[in-house]
Amino acid sequence: MSNQWSLSVVNASTVDDNQHAKSAGNRISAVVLLEEITESFTRSQSLIHPLVLDYIISPRIQHLSFPFYNDGYLSSFPKLGNLLILDLDNSGVGDYSLKCIGIYCSKLRSLNLKHCLCVTDIGIQWLCGVDNLEMENGKSGLCKTIKKLSILYTRVTQQGIQVVLKYLLALNILENYNTVEALVELAQSAKGSKQPGFYKTFSISTLYTSPTAPYRSESLQLALSLCHSVNHVSIHLTKGLKDSDLLCLRSIKILRKLKILGSRLWLPNETEITFDGGVAPLLQVFGKSLETLALEGLDLVRISAIIEFCPNLNVLYISDLTSSLENERSLFLVDKKPPIFKYLKFLFCVLKIPADILLFLLSSPSLHHIAFSQCDALSDELLLETVKHHRLKNLRKLGLEKCHSVTKHGIIEFLLNGCNPLEIIDFNGCANIRPKDCADLLSLIAKKNWNLNVSRK
Repeated sequence: MSNQWSLSVVNASTVDDNQHAKSAGNRISAVVLLEEITESFTRSQSLIHPLVLDYIISPRIQHLSFPFYNDGYLSSFPKLGNLLILDLDNSGVGDYSLKCIGIYCSKLRSLNLKHCLCVTDIGIQWLCGVDNLEMENGKSGLCKTIKKLSILYTRVTQQGIQVVLKYLLALNILENYNTVEALVELAQSAKGSKQPGFYKTFSISTLYTSPTAPYRSESLQLALSLCHSVNHVSIHLTKGLKDSDLLCLRSIKILRKLKILGSRLWLPNETEITFDGGVAPLLQVFGKSLETLALEGLDLVRISAIIEFCPNLNVLYISDLTSSLENERSLFLVDKKPPIFKYLKFLFCVLKIPADILLFLLSSPSLHHIAFSQCDALSDELLLETVKHHRLKNLRKLGLEKCHSVTKHGIIEFLLNGCNPLEIIDFNGCANIRPKDCADLLSLIAKKNWNLNVSRK
């Protein structure tokens, strides 16, 4: 009897839990549907009337995007008290709108302002609810909630970054190229101050160096002295940067993302960064924890070192590298089973990449998304050689931009010989992929009943 009773209680509890979960699921689904309806309006190719937006906006919305923005939309902001994620990338939003965001979006967790050229330091002050920079705390509620702020390609200066660091207390991810320079100024102020604890440390996990300004000696070291939670570093190869500057990054506890990129002012032979002297020692220390690696404009890159030190890479971006497997033949003689990137899912190759390097990288069995841009070494023959040895059974997306050595015939053979799981192929500016070629591909896709979308620009 007691056992039966116990079983009935467990079953009743399970039913209650299931009903509660179903009810919660219905509420979540309703919110998601509402967000999708709102997004269908805001993502249209033209501005919608503010009254229409005000009618469809609901206080329940938690995610919102504005690809096209109008200050008339501000009338809807008082309804956004529960908003968690706001994406205004390239929307033309300005400073006054940030003031409204700071007032009404008190639970905001993530704000994307990339490419918003009208956003300045004033807007950042208003976002934080700061009228006087001498105030200890911002008045905006989101000062205690916002965890991610992207202000790349805005007019925010080092002073604006310092306001962000001082007032956005929960901030973990800060994306801006002035971050290191702003931290250097704060560190130097702290050194020159006689007050103990003049500046506390900050919880941001990201560091970006400027792509335009020459690197100042010990900048990274000074920035790291104020940030003890860094796990993502993006460095531009500007004049003054040396291998020894990179080596100071070894003081970081754990590194998940490392990006070493060219800069707008970069000229050949101006950078003193080398793969063996600066990059490889970092990979040796952090390789096992690295999930994303980007390398651009470096000479004599050793793929064998990347494989040895970074076995768990999920994302690899390489651009304009000089390297060759000719000098690493021993790499392929170990038990006749060459090492591979077992967990690599995203591969992006740009500009000059030697063909043997491309072929080797395409042997990674977990590849899900690969993209090539301006890669003359990528040809029909290389695609056929790839599928001859590797079926790429996990590949879902292929992107080709200005890859003029690839033709329709190479793509068709690529698909017929083991890459039919593909779901998306994007062609952008590929000279030998003409409209008729895309039509022929679509005919083949229909004949084979593949679930594959093809686009051409």
